[in-house]
Amino acid sequence: MSTIRVKTEEWRSFLPGVRIYKGKKTYFYDGEILRDEETGEFLIYDWKERYSWKVIVVLPGVVVIPYGTFTYCTNVETVIVSDSVKRIEKLAFSNCKYLKFVKLSRNVEFIGRKAFQFCESLLSLFIPSSCREIGTAVVDGCRKLSIFSFPKDAVFSSNDSIIEGTLFIKAFPLPREVTETINRAKELGRISRDVNPSVICPKEVAEWMKSINQGEEHELHRICSSSNPNFDTIYSVVKKHKLAAMNTPNKATITPLQYLAQNPFAEIEEMSFLKRYIRKQMGEDI
Repeated sequence: MSTIRVKTEEWRSFLPGVRIYKGKKTYFYDGEILRDEETGEFLIYDWKERYSWKVIVVLPGVVVIPYGTFTYCTNVETVIVSDSVKRIEKLAFSNCKYLKFVKLSRNVEFIGRKAFQFCESLLSLFIPSSCREIGTAVVDGCRKLSIFSFPKDAVFSSNDSIIEGTLFIKAFPLPREVTETINRAKELGRISRDVNPSVICPKEVAEWMKSINQGEEHELHRICSSSNPNFDTIYSVVKKHKLAAMNTPNKATITPLQYLAQNPFAEIEEMSFLKRYIRKQMGEDI
């Protein structure tokens, strides 16, 4: 899939409404209330119209994406959110079955409960350092999600499951205290043998998730998964730790290169980065 990107200078030319942009039907959203929070009724666009959208661009000036605004926009593949947005309310993008690429606001402070629940095609979600509160089950049921990056200072707003049903929770090596808790519960017959650890030990799993990129050895992981993966900074760290560091996995078996390849905030193509680094190592003038 060719992902649509929006360059900074393009934002000024966008007007609200639905039209074809770069060959795909795109909704340029300017903050309209699309869904009634009490009744769940869609107020402006009907089901048929919502199914036809492939891209959603949230325009500058929008501060809040309200409850359930884009839920069941089943065929949307790409979501791009301007940096003016500070709050994404509950269920805002839930059940967008074919959503694969999300670029959030660099200034988002709050992401509500189940905001991306059951986005079954979503491969990764990068939440910037500005975010201070993340709701329950924000990526619950995103079964293809293998990268979930969020600030270590972010607070999860409840003790319920955080990432149930994702590839990420299934793939990572469980911390010992979580494994012991689950095994004791299984031995006592309190839980079934196929239980999801994020349901039984949500606090422990959250702490483990926050720890996967801690320490000097994971400096590149932190930079490559950040909302500002600057080339010069990456280059200086790679120079210190050598090129092999780009392929060193963290506790969740994710490498800096994998972060960089998926990071929507990255303006760097991984191959161009490697080529530039190799040329510098060979002493070529760039």
